Amino acid sequence: MDNSKAIDFVFLFLSTYTLPALLGIIGILACLRYIFRKNIAQSRLEKFFSFRNLIIGGICARIINAALLMYMQYSIWSEGGLGNYFLTAPLPKDLPIVGIKSYGVLFMNKFGYFLFYSWGRFWLSVVISVFAAYIFYVFLRVLSKKTERFFDEGEQELGFICALIVGWPLFVVFIPLVFFSVVVVSITRLIVFKEPYTTLGIPFILAMIILFLFGGYAMDLLGLAVLKV
Repeated sequence: MDNSKAIDFVFLFLSTYTLPALLGIIGILACLRYIFRKNIAQSRLEKFFSFRNLIIGGICARIINAALLMYMQYSIWSEGGLGNYFLTAPLPKDLPIVGIKSYGVLFMNKFGYFLFYSWGRFWLSVVISVFAAYIFYVFLRVLSKKTERFFDEGEQELGFICALIVGWPLFVVFIPLVFFSVVVVSITRLIVFKEPYTTLGIPFILAMIILFLFGGYAMDLLGLAVLKV
């Protein structure tokens, strides 16, 4: 195996397993940060394992994965043939896409088609996933001001992280699954611990774990592939 193919193999391996591995690690750290939040808040680990850093880590993980996938696509197309044409072709000016002329500097150059393809295939999902997670976080912040009993310390940020890890399009399943988990956890706490109320932290974690492990099955079962970008 020559050096170029060895490098391509390494990037193929990284682009396949980097995102699940990084998001899995961040998810585990977020769960530990929430479960042991009182102990961590009183230790030196507070700054390093803050929810803010975990959110940044989740966003960076998605960006790194998109960059790896973009490189792999470039590598495949640069091998020649029809792929080489797509790699060096500008995006047609008469393409019927709203607003495309506003970004002519990006897409009308030598690598225009490749950049446009990479944006829709690799980067758009990053933007939507981060945006959906942030909107969910804003909703949780507003909700916490009206009904504080639903939240414990750091649970809004935990919701942001869990939604970010789940990503798009599984986010549309994450929301109803959280509410279902709230019902299950509430009944369990009421029967076992005689506690009438539950906060959203554990339901966030349960929904995230279920979709992280079985998200592929949920995609196929619910036909969410049409929402995938």
